[in-house]
Amino acid sequence: HGQRVGRILFEGRQLEAVGQREQAQHIGFVGQSPDNQLVTDKVWHELAFGLESLGYDTPAIRRRVAEMASFFGIQTWFYRDVAGLSGGQKQLLNLAAVMVMGPSVLVLDEPTSQLDPIAASELLGDLEEFRKQQAAANLAGGAEGEDLELLESIPPDVRPLGKGGELTKEKYARRRRRSKKVSILSGACGVLVFMIAVFVFLWNYWLRDIFSVAERINVPNFVGKNYEDIINSAEFNKIFNFSVNVTADPDVPVGQIISQDPEADRSMMVVPEGIDMTLVVSTEVKQTKIPDVTNKHYQEAMIELQNAGFLVEIAKTEASDSVTVDYVISTDPVAGEELAAGSTVFLTVSAGPSVKVVTMPNLVGLTEATAISRIESSNLSYGDTTFIHSDYDEGTVIRQSIEAYSDVEERTRIFIWVSLGPETTPTPDPTLPPVEESADPGFFFID
Repeated sequence: HGQRVGRILFEGRQLEAVGQREQAQHIGFVGQSPDNQLVTDKVWHELAFGLESLGYDTPAIRRRVAEMASFFGIQTWFYRDVAGLSGGQKQLLNLAAVMVMGPSVLVLDEPTSQLDPIAASELLGDLEEFRKQQAAANLAGGAEGEDLELLESIPPDVRPLGKGGELTKEKYARRRRRSKKVSILSGACGVLVFMIAVFVFLWNYWLRDIFSVAERINVPNFVGKNYEDIINSAEFNKIFNFSVNVTADPDVPVGQIISQDPEADRSMMVVPEGIDMTLVVSTEVKQTKIPDVTNKHYQEAMIELQNAGFLVEIAKTEASDSVTVDYVISTDPVAGEELAAGSTVFLTVSAGPSVKVVTMPNLVGLTEATAISRIESSNLSYGDTTFIHSDYDEGTVIRQSIEAYSDVEERTRIFIWVSLGPETTPTPDPTLPPVEESADPGFFFID
Protein backbone atom coordinates (compact mmCIF):
# COMPACT_ATOMS: atom_id res chain seq x y z
CA HIS A 1 0.00 0.00 0.00
CA GLY A 2 2.66 2.54 -0.92
CA GLN A 3 6.31 2.95 -0.21
CA ARG A 4 7.64 4.39 3.06
CA VAL A 5 10.72 6.58 2.80
CA GLY A 6 12.67 8.50 5.36
CA ARG A 7 13.06 7.63 8.97
CA ILE A 8 11.30 8.28 12.29
CA LEU A 9 13.52 9.12 15.23
CA PHE A 10 12.55 9.22 18.86
CA GLU A 11 15.08 10.86 21.19
CA GLY A 12 17.85 10.26 18.62
CA ARG A 13 16.95 6.60 18.02
CA GLN A 14 15.21 4.79 15.21
CA LEU A 15 11.60 4.12 16.26
CA GLU A 16 12.09 0.43 15.50
CA ALA A 17 14.80 0.31 18.15
CA VAL A 18 12.49 1.68 20.86
CA GLY A 19 10.81 -1.04 22.93
CA GLN A 20 7.02 -1.42 23.16
CA ARG A 21 6.96 -0.41 26.84
CA GLU A 22 8.97 2.75 26.20
CA GLN A 23 6.81 3.65 23.22
CA ALA A 24 3.63 3.18 25.29
CA GLN A 25 5.00 5.37 28.05
CA HIS A 26 6.65 8.17 26.07
CA ILE A 27 4.63 8.39 22.85
CA GLY A 28 0.99 9.36 23.35
CA PHE A 29 -1.67 8.88 20.68
CA VAL A 30 -5.29 10.11 20.49
CA GLY A 31 -7.35 8.97 17.49
CA GLN A 32 -10.51 10.11 15.74
CA SER A 33 -13.11 7.86 17.38
CA PRO A 34 -13.46 8.34 21.17
CA ASP A 35 -15.11 4.94 21.69
CA ASN A 36 -12.30 2.96 20.00
CA GLN A 37 -9.73 4.01 22.59
CA LEU A 38 -11.74 3.42 25.81
CA VAL A 39 -11.00 0.09 27.51
CA THR A 40 -12.59 0.24 31.01
CA ASP A 41 -16.06 0.96 32.41
CA LYS A 42 -15.26 3.73 34.91
CA VAL A 43 -13.66 7.15 34.37
CA TRP A 44 -11.17 6.78 37.22
CA HIS A 45 -10.15 3.32 36.03
CA GLU A 46 -9.59 4.60 32.49
CA LEU A 47 -7.20 7.22 33.87
CA ALA A 48 -5.32 4.64 35.95
CA PHE A 49 -5.27 1.84 33.35
CA GLY A 50 -2.09 2.93 31.52
CA LEU A 51 -0.13 3.43 34.72
CA GLU A 52 -1.31 0.06 36.05
CA SER A 53 -0.18 -1.61 32.83
CA LEU A 54 3.26 -0.01 33.20
CA GLY A 55 3.56 -1.37 36.75
CA TYR A 56 3.48 1.89 38.74
CA ASP A 57 2.86 1.55 42.51
CA THR A 58 -0.50 2.58 43.97
CA PRO A 59 0.59 5.90 45.58
CA ALA A 60 2.15 7.08 42.32
CA ILE A 61 -0.96 6.09 40.35
CA ARG A 62 -3.25 7.94 42.74
CA ARG A 63 -1.10 11.08 42.66
CA ARG A 64 -0.85 11.23 38.87
CA VAL A 65 -4.52 10.44 38.32
CA ALA A 66 -5.56 13.15 40.80
CA GLU A 67 -3.30 15.74 39.15
CA MET A 68 -4.52 14.99 35.64
CA ALA A 69 -8.20 14.84 36.67
CA SER A 70 -7.83 18.24 38.33
CA PHE A 71 -6.05 19.78 35.32
CA PHE A 72 -8.67 18.66 32.80
CA GLY A 73 -11.64 19.30 35.13
CA ILE A 74 -12.64 15.63 35.31
CA GLN A 75 -13.07 15.54 39.10
CA THR A 76 -16.80 16.34 38.85
CA TRP A 77 -17.48 13.14 36.87
CA PHE A 78 -14.55 11.10 38.20
CA TYR A 79 -16.70 8.14 39.35
CA ARG A 80 -19.17 8.02 36.45
CA ASP A 81 -19.60 5.17 33.97
CA VAL A 82 -17.74 5.70 30.71
CA ALA A 83 -20.80 4.61 28.72
CA GLY A 84 -22.78 7.58 30.05
CA LEU A 85 -20.34 10.26 28.92
CA SER A 86 -20.86 12.60 26.00
CA GLY A 87 -18.58 12.49 22.92
CA GLY A 88 -16.60 15.50 24.11
CA GLN A 89 -16.16 14.01 27.59
CA LYS A 90 -14.98 10.68 26.12
CA GLN A 91 -12.37 12.38 23.91
CA LEU A 92 -11.22 14.54 26.84
CA LEU A 93 -10.92 11.35 28.93
CA ASN A 94 -8.84 9.72 26.15
CA LEU A 95 -6.50 12.72 26.12
CA ALA A 96 -6.16 12.73 29.94
CA ALA A 97 -5.58 8.94 30.00
CA VAL A 98 -2.66 9.43 27.59
CA MET A 99 -1.21 12.51 29.30
CA VAL A 100 -1.29 10.89 32.77
CA MET A 101 1.60 8.65 31.63
CA GLY A 102 3.75 11.73 30.96
CA PRO A 103 4.54 11.13 27.26
CA SER A 104 7.39 13.01 25.61
CA VAL A 105 5.49 13.17 22.30
CA LEU A 106 1.72 13.53 21.74
CA VAL A 107 0.32 12.41 18.36
CA LEU A 108 -3.25 13.58 17.53
CA ASP A 109 -5.15 12.06 14.58
CA GLU A 110 -8.01 14.53 13.92
CA PRO A 111 -9.29 14.27 17.50
CA THR A 112 -12.16 16.73 16.88
CA SER A 113 -13.55 15.15 13.69
CA GLN A 114 -16.48 13.46 15.47
CA LEU A 115 -17.18 16.21 18.03
CA ASP A 116 -19.70 19.03 17.87
CA PRO A 117 -18.28 22.58 17.67
CA ILE A 118 -18.64 23.26 21.41
CA ALA A 119 -16.96 19.99 22.48
CA ALA A 120 -14.24 20.48 19.85
CA SER A 121 -13.57 24.02 21.11
CA GLU A 122 -13.29 22.82 24.72
CA LEU A 123 -10.90 20.01 23.76
CA LEU A 124 -8.67 22.36 21.75
CA GLY A 125 -8.70 24.84 24.65
CA ASP A 126 -7.49 22.16 27.05
CA LEU A 127 -4.79 21.12 24.58
CA GLU A 128 -3.63 24.72 24.17
CA GLU A 129 -3.45 25.24 27.93
CA PHE A 130 -1.46 22.02 28.35
CA ARG A 131 0.85 23.04 25.45
CA LYS A 132 1.57 26.42 27.05
CA GLN A 133 2.48 24.86 30.37
CA GLN A 134 4.73 22.25 28.78
CA ALA A 135 6.38 24.78 26.43
CA ALA A 136 7.02 27.17 29.31
CA ALA A 137 8.49 24.37 31.42
CA ASN A 138 10.76 23.14 28.61
CA LEU A 139 11.98 26.53 27.41
CA ALA A 140 12.38 28.05 30.88
CA GLY A 141 14.83 25.28 31.73
CA GLY A 142 17.13 25.60 28.65
CA ALA A 143 16.38 28.88 26.74
CA GLU A 144 19.05 31.59 26.78
CA GLY A 145 19.86 34.67 24.67
CA GLU A 146 18.69 34.02 21.13
CA ASP A 147 16.45 31.21 22.33
CA LEU A 148 14.41 33.70 24.37
CA GLU A 149 13.99 35.91 21.30
CA LEU A 150 12.96 32.82 19.34
CA LEU A 151 10.36 32.00 21.99
CA GLU A 152 8.63 35.35 21.44
CA SER A 153 8.37 34.70 17.68
CA ILE A 154 6.89 31.18 17.94
CA PRO A 155 3.31 31.00 16.60
CA PRO A 156 0.72 29.91 19.23
CA ASP A 157 -0.04 26.61 17.44
CA VAL A 158 3.62 25.47 17.25
CA ARG A 159 5.52 23.71 20.03
CA PRO A 160 9.34 23.88 19.74
CA LEU A 161 11.11 20.55 19.91
CA GLY A 162 14.23 22.12 21.39
CA LYS A 163 17.53 23.34 20.01
CA GLY A 164 18.60 21.42 16.93
CA GLY A 165 15.22 19.61 16.70
CA GLU A 166 16.57 16.49 18.47
CA LEU A 167 18.15 15.49 21.76
CA THR A 168 21.36 13.56 21.71
CA LYS A 169 21.60 10.49 23.89
CA GLU A 170 24.13 12.20 26.16
CA LYS A 171 22.01 15.33 26.56
CA TYR A 172 18.95 13.23 27.28
CA ALA A 173 20.82 11.28 29.98
CA ARG A 174 22.12 14.56 31.45
CA ARG A 175 18.59 15.97 31.65
CA ARG A 176 17.33 12.79 33.30
CA ARG A 177 20.08 12.96 35.95
CA ARG A 178 19.37 16.62 36.58
CA SER A 179 15.61 16.03 36.96
CA LYS A 180 16.31 13.13 39.33
CA LYS A 181 18.45 15.40 41.52
CA VAL A 182 15.74 18.05 41.51
CA SER A 183 13.14 15.46 42.48
CA ILE A 184 15.28 14.16 45.34
CA LEU A 185 15.93 17.71 46.59
CA SER A 186 12.25 18.61 46.33
CA GLY A 187 11.29 15.46 48.23
CA ALA A 188 13.82 16.20 50.97
CA CYS A 189 12.53 19.76 51.31
CA GLY A 190 8.97 18.46 51.49
CA VAL A 191 9.88 15.99 54.24
CA LEU A 192 11.70 18.74 56.16
CA VAL A 193 8.71 21.10 55.93
CA PHE A 194 6.40 18.31 57.07
CA MET A 195 8.61 17.50 60.08
CA ILE A 196 8.74 21.18 61.06
CA ALA A 197 4.94 21.43 60.84
CA VAL A 198 4.53 18.31 62.99
CA PHE A 199 6.95 19.67 65.61
CA VAL A 200 5.13 23.03 65.76
CA PHE A 201 1.79 21.23 66.19
CA LEU A 202 3.12 18.96 68.95
CA TRP A 203 4.80 21.88 70.72
CA ASN A 204 1.64 24.00 70.76
CA TYR A 205 -0.72 21.24 71.86
CA TRP A 206 1.40 18.88 73.93
CA LEU A 207 5.16 19.37 74.34
CA ARG A 208 4.96 22.93 75.68
CA ASP A 209 2.90 21.77 78.65
CA ILE A 210 5.39 18.95 79.34
CA PHE A 211 8.55 21.05 79.25
CA SER A 212 7.06 24.21 80.75
CA VAL A 213 6.95 24.71 84.51
CA ALA A 214 3.27 24.89 85.45
CA GLU A 215 2.27 28.04 87.32
CA ARG A 216 -0.12 27.42 90.20
CA ILE A 217 -2.17 29.85 92.28
CA ASN A 218 -4.38 29.69 95.34
CA VAL A 219 -7.92 30.73 94.40
CA PRO A 220 -8.74 34.11 96.00
CA ASN A 221 -11.73 34.50 98.32
CA PHE A 222 -14.39 36.50 96.47
CA VAL A 223 -17.25 35.86 98.95
CA GLY A 224 -18.52 39.06 100.56
CA LYS A 225 -17.12 41.32 97.82
CA ASN A 226 -18.98 43.31 95.20
CA TYR A 227 -19.17 41.21 92.06
CA GLU A 228 -18.68 44.18 89.68
CA ASP A 229 -15.32 44.97 91.26
CA ILE A 230 -14.25 41.37 90.71
CA ILE A 231 -15.44 40.72 87.15
CA ASN A 232 -14.16 44.13 85.94
CA SER A 233 -10.69 43.61 87.40
CA ALA A 234 -8.06 43.34 84.66
CA GLU A 235 -5.85 41.30 87.01
CA PHE A 236 -8.51 38.65 87.66
CA ASN A 237 -9.69 38.57 84.03
CA LYS A 238 -6.23 37.43 82.95
CA ILE A 239 -6.63 34.30 85.07
CA PHE A 240 -10.37 33.55 85.39
CA ASN A 241 -13.37 33.13 83.10
CA PHE A 242 -16.23 34.51 85.21
CA SER A 243 -19.87 33.43 85.01
CA VAL A 244 -22.48 34.95 87.33
CA ASN A 245 -25.66 33.41 88.78
CA VAL A 246 -28.06 35.55 90.82
CA THR A 247 -30.28 34.59 93.72
CA ALA A 248 -32.55 36.53 96.07
CA ASP A 249 -31.28 36.60 99.66
CA PRO A 250 -32.79 39.19 102.01
CA ASP A 251 -29.87 38.78 104.42
CA VAL A 252 -27.16 39.70 101.86
CA PRO A 253 -26.78 43.15 100.24
CA VAL A 254 -27.59 43.40 96.55
CA GLY A 255 -24.53 42.74 94.33
CA GLN A 256 -22.52 41.00 97.02
CA ILE A 257 -21.01 37.59 96.22
CA ILE A 258 -22.64 34.82 98.25
CA SER A 259 -20.56 31.82 97.09
CA GLN A 260 -17.98 30.82 94.50
CA ASP A 261 -16.92 27.67 92.63
CA PRO A 262 -14.02 26.71 92.84
CA GLU A 263 -13.85 27.57 96.53
CA ALA A 264 -11.29 29.94 98.01
CA ASP A 265 -7.71 28.79 98.80
CA ARG A 266 -7.91 25.86 96.39
CA SER A 267 -4.60 25.35 94.53
CA MET A 268 -5.09 25.34 90.75
CA MET A 269 -2.83 25.38 87.70
CA VAL A 270 -2.96 28.49 85.52
CA VAL A 271 -3.93 27.53 81.94
CA PRO A 272 -3.84 29.73 78.80
CA GLU A 273 -7.59 29.46 78.25
CA GLY A 274 -8.28 30.62 81.83
CA ILE A 275 -9.81 29.03 84.95
CA ASP A 276 -13.62 28.81 84.94
CA MET A 277 -15.05 30.61 87.99
CA THR A 278 -18.78 30.70 88.89
CA LEU A 279 -20.02 33.42 91.25
CA VAL A 280 -23.42 33.42 92.98
CA VAL A 281 -24.51 37.03 93.58
CA SER A 282 -27.30 38.42 95.74
CA THR A 283 -30.05 40.25 93.93
CA GLU A 284 -32.98 42.39 95.02
CA VAL A 285 -35.71 40.52 96.92
CA LYS A 286 -38.95 40.60 94.98
CA GLN A 287 -42.24 39.50 96.58
CA THR A 288 -44.40 37.45 94.20
CA LYS A 289 -47.85 35.97 94.71
CA ILE A 290 -47.90 32.17 94.48
CA PRO A 291 -50.18 31.05 91.61
CA ASP A 292 -52.88 28.42 92.16
CA VAL A 293 -51.63 25.16 90.65
CA THR A 294 -53.89 22.70 92.49
CA ASN A 295 -55.59 20.07 90.31
CA LYS A 296 -52.90 20.56 87.64
CA HIS A 297 -50.40 17.96 86.52
CA TYR A 298 -47.26 18.32 88.64
CA GLN A 299 -45.01 18.96 85.60
CA GLU A 300 -47.28 21.78 84.37
CA ALA A 301 -47.41 23.16 87.93
CA MET A 302 -43.62 23.14 88.25
CA ILE A 303 -43.18 25.05 84.98
CA GLU A 304 -45.75 27.67 86.03
CA LEU A 305 -44.11 28.20 89.42
CA GLN A 306 -40.62 28.39 87.92
CA ASN A 307 -41.80 30.99 85.41
CA ALA A 308 -43.08 32.99 88.37
CA GLY A 309 -39.56 33.01 89.82
CA PHE A 310 -39.78 30.23 92.42
CA LEU A 311 -37.82 27.07 93.04
CA VAL A 312 -40.02 23.97 93.18
CA GLU A 313 -39.73 20.66 95.04
CA ILE A 314 -42.14 17.74 95.44
CA ALA A 315 -42.47 17.39 99.19
CA LYS A 316 -44.55 14.21 99.24
CA THR A 317 -47.15 12.08 97.48
CA GLU A 318 -50.32 10.85 99.16
CA ALA A 319 -53.45 8.90 98.25
CA SER A 320 -56.50 10.88 97.20
CA ASP A 321 -59.96 9.76 96.14
CA SER A 322 -60.78 13.18 94.66
CA VAL A 323 -57.54 14.22 92.86
CA THR A 324 -56.23 12.36 89.81
CA VAL A 325 -52.92 10.57 90.15
CA ASP A 326 -49.85 12.85 89.44
CA TYR A 327 -51.95 15.98 89.91
CA VAL A 328 -51.22 18.59 92.61
CA ILE A 329 -53.24 18.31 95.83
CA SER A 330 -51.79 21.37 97.58
CA THR A 331 -48.81 23.76 97.80
CA ASP A 332 -46.78 25.01 100.74
CA PRO A 333 -47.08 27.99 101.10
CA VAL A 334 -50.66 27.99 99.80
CA ALA A 335 -51.76 29.73 96.62
CA GLY A 336 -52.25 33.48 96.94
CA GLU A 337 -49.53 34.08 99.55
CA GLU A 338 -46.64 36.37 98.66
CA LEU A 339 -43.16 34.89 98.70
CA ALA A 340 -39.70 36.21 97.82
CA ALA A 341 -38.59 35.34 94.29
CA GLY A 342 -36.10 32.51 94.40
CA SER A 343 -37.78 30.87 97.39
CA THR A 344 -38.91 27.25 97.29
CA VAL A 345 -42.52 26.14 96.91
CA PHE A 346 -43.28 22.56 98.00
CA LEU A 347 -45.87 20.42 96.22
CA THR A 348 -48.05 17.59 97.50
CA VAL A 349 -48.92 15.28 94.60
CA SER A 350 -51.73 12.72 94.36
CA ALA A 351 -50.83 9.02 94.27
CA GLY A 352 -54.40 8.12 93.21
CA PRO A 353 -57.25 6.55 95.22
CA SER A 354 -56.27 4.63 98.33
CA VAL A 355 -56.78 0.86 98.20
CA LYS A 356 -58.84 -0.63 101.08
CA VAL A 357 -58.99 -4.34 101.85
CA VAL A 358 -61.95 -6.19 103.44
CA THR A 359 -62.50 -9.79 104.55
CA MET A 360 -64.54 -11.98 102.25
CA PRO A 361 -67.66 -13.26 104.11
CA ASN A 362 -68.78 -16.90 104.02
CA LEU A 363 -71.87 -17.08 101.77
CA VAL A 364 -72.27 -20.86 101.52
CA GLY A 365 -75.53 -22.06 103.11
CA LEU A 366 -77.27 -18.69 102.84
CA THR A 367 -80.18 -17.89 100.60
CA GLU A 368 -79.51 -15.91 97.44
CA ALA A 369 -81.06 -12.73 98.81
CA THR A 370 -79.19 -12.97 102.10
CA ALA A 371 -75.90 -13.63 100.28
CA ILE A 372 -76.34 -10.55 98.04
CA SER A 373 -77.11 -8.40 101.07
CA ARG A 374 -74.00 -9.72 102.86
CA ILE A 375 -71.83 -8.91 99.77
CA GLU A 376 -73.03 -5.32 99.56
CA SER A 377 -72.74 -4.70 103.31
CA SER A 378 -69.06 -5.77 103.11
CA ASN A 379 -68.34 -3.01 100.52
CA LEU A 380 -68.08 -5.60 97.78
CA SER A 381 -69.95 -5.68 94.47
CA TYR A 382 -72.46 -8.39 93.51
CA GLY A 383 -71.66 -9.89 90.11
CA ASP A 384 -74.12 -12.61 89.03
CA THR A 385 -75.84 -15.86 90.11
CA THR A 386 -75.55 -19.24 88.42
CA PHE A 387 -78.22 -21.92 89.15
CA ILE A 388 -77.22 -25.60 89.14
CA HIS A 389 -78.65 -28.91 90.41
CA SER A 390 -77.13 -30.28 93.61
CA ASP A 391 -77.97 -32.29 96.72
CA TYR A 392 -78.43 -29.03 98.67
CA ASP A 393 -81.87 -27.57 99.26
CA GLU A 394 -83.24 -25.45 96.48
CA GLY A 395 -82.33 -21.72 96.83
CA THR A 396 -79.22 -22.37 98.95
CA VAL A 397 -75.84 -20.83 98.01
CA ILE A 398 -73.42 -23.72 97.45
CA ARG A 399 -70.37 -21.89 96.05
CA GLN A 400 -68.74 -18.38 95.84
CA SER A 401 -66.12 -16.93 93.43
CA ILE A 402 -63.65 -15.89 96.20
CA GLU A 403 -62.80 -18.11 99.13
CA ALA A 404 -64.36 -17.13 102.44
CA TYR A 405 -62.27 -15.19 105.02
CA SER A 406 -59.62 -14.16 102.46
CA ASP A 407 -58.52 -10.51 101.98
CA VAL A 408 -60.03 -8.76 98.97
CA GLU A 409 -60.06 -5.16 97.68
CA GLU A 410 -63.21 -3.15 98.13
CA ARG A 411 -65.68 -3.10 95.20
CA THR A 412 -64.44 -6.45 93.89
CA ARG A 413 -67.23 -8.27 91.99
CA ILE A 414 -68.41 -11.47 93.66
CA PHE A 415 -70.21 -14.32 91.84
CA ILE A 416 -72.34 -17.00 93.55
CA TRP A 417 -73.81 -20.39 92.61
CA VAL A 418 -77.31 -21.36 93.93
CA SER A 419 -78.76 -24.89 94.14
CA LEU A 420 -81.87 -25.96 92.17
CA GLY A 421 -82.17 -29.03 94.38
CA PRO A 422 -81.55 -32.65 93.32
CA GLU A 423 -82.10 -33.44 89.65
CA THR A 424 -85.18 -35.78 89.17
CA THR A 425 -84.94 -38.99 87.10
CA PRO A 426 -88.04 -39.67 84.83
CA THR A 427 -90.09 -42.89 85.70
CA PRO A 428 -91.07 -45.22 82.79
CA ASP A 429 -94.82 -45.25 81.85
CA PRO A 430 -96.20 -48.84 82.33
CA THR A 431 -99.07 -48.22 79.89
CA LEU A 432 -96.79 -48.03 76.86
CA PRO A 433 -96.58 -51.29 74.76
CA PRO A 434 -93.20 -53.09 74.57
CA VAL A 435 -90.88 -52.17 71.74
CA GLU A 436 -89.94 -54.86 69.24
CA GLU A 437 -86.78 -54.73 67.19
CA SER A 438 -87.28 -55.15 63.42
CA ALA A 439 -85.13 -57.27 61.18
CA ASP A 440 -83.73 -54.17 59.58
CA PRO A 441 -81.06 -52.79 61.99
CA GLY A 442 -81.40 -49.18 62.99
CA PHE A 443 -85.24 -49.07 62.64
CA PHE A 444 -87.76 -49.68 65.45
CA PHE A 445 -91.48 -50.27 65.02
CA ILE A 446 -94.26 -49.97 67.60
CA ASP A 447 -97.42 -52.10 67.20
